[in-house]
Amino acid sequence: MGEAAVIGRPIRSSAEPDSRTGSERRTGAFSPVRPRRGPGSPARRPSPITCRAVTIDEASRDRRFLERWKDLEQAAVEPNPFFAPQFVIPAARHLARGLTVQLLVAEQDERLVFLVPLARVRPLGRRSVSGRGAWVHPYCFLGVPLMRAGADLVRVWEEIMRGGRAWRTPWIELPRTGHDGPVASAARIAADRWSTSVVSASVGDRPYVFRRPEPSYMTEWVTSKNRANLARRRRLLSRGCAEPLLTVDRAGDDVGSAVEQFLDLESRGWKGRSGTDMLSRPDAAAFFREVVTAFADDDRLVFLSLEAGDQVFAQTVALSAGAGLFGFKKAYDEEHARCSPGALLDTDVVAWFHAAQDLQWLDTCSDPGAAAGGVFGDRSTVCTLVVPVGRVGRSAVPYLFPPLFALVERLRSSPLRDRLREWRRALPRWGDRKTVPHTVPEAVAEGS
Repeated sequence: MGEAAVIGRPIRSSAEPDSRTGSERRTGAFSPVRPRRGPGSPARRPSPITCRAVTIDEASRDRRFLERWKDLEQAAVEPNPFFAPQFVIPAARHLARGLTVQLLVAEQDERLVFLVPLARVRPLGRRSVSGRGAWVHPYCFLGVPLMRAGADLVRVWEEIMRGGRAWRTPWIELPRTGHDGPVASAARIAADRWSTSVVSASVGDRPYVFRRPEPSYMTEWVTSKNRANLARRRRLLSRGCAEPLLTVDRAGDDVGSAVEQFLDLESRGWKGRSGTDMLSRPDAAAFFREVVTAFADDDRLVFLSLEAGDQVFAQTVALSAGAGLFGFKKAYDEEHARCSPGALLDTDVVAWFHAAQDLQWLDTCSDPGAAAGGVFGDRSTVCTLVVPVGRVGRSAVPYLFPPLFALVERLRSSPLRDRLREWRRALPRWGDRKTVPHTVPEAVAEGS
């Protein structure tokens, strides 16, 4: 494997002094500075890095560990609010359902420099050898580990690839990870030093927004005809309202009532008809309430609502981390679908993002291609990374996973998969499924 180029924020050695200014730290820019050493002075030895596994229960009971976890999440080179303690702990409490979830952590100088929640995965079925992967449950939309900015990321990855008894696994799978980010780039360099390779499979391009000097987003991404249609639909929606149509941020003192409005709004849409809404799943609803409240307490919640008085047309929930904003949940009133309240709220989200000067990008956390014709015109490549661990992993991963990813890609592009998905969406709510005859549609039967 050739030498990998690090794309994104540069990787600094922990032995090098950080002479950057505050703005340079936020933007990732810096001028190379070599450590000053006197003549004949010995080179400094880097501090040791220790890796261990911690259970969620142990982490939630250790106040000191929680403080270090929060500090790492706020100082991560690639922010990920879905691996913050106020997100992972409620998920383990309400969504794990008997699944064993552990935190793989790396520590240096009494600080956390690496953290990822891991769960057991079997890529080839129940009878195959198992590994561990980042715990990406249905409400987690980013799988990049937390790695401290300013730490020697390559050296941290080398220690993890060395393997250990605490996390017996031949590989670590990282789904929904940035393809060219500093975390992935450092893992490739570390694998090259171990004479192995990190296997990656591109999932696609996720809708994104990168800050512009001027608010030119809509003119760049949306044609003049579509902009006129959106303005006409906004006027049409406001005509039937007794009060002015406004987009307000509900992430304030009354966030509890906003959460209940969102759950009710989601249950009245297509998710409610298919039984996948959170209100029909008490564990998911409890998880959502706890996460939203925790991020609101930390002043990191964005809860925008398109409404007129007591009438709510669309709502979107986002979480902030570092200089980024990450989409979490979204719902709209399907009774007013012809006015496109969801698209109208998207345009207001972009305007709100540009007004927030401390934000540099917006990750919609949507499926790749899901909003290709929407108002989020930038793109960021998302992939699945498989990092080899230990002797077995360093030998097996480069040969096992490339053909496996090729097979998955072939199945993903199969028309039979689309037919099965349409059939599943056509099913009624879970409580009414007993009245549905157990027959397969003709189109699916022919495709099989």
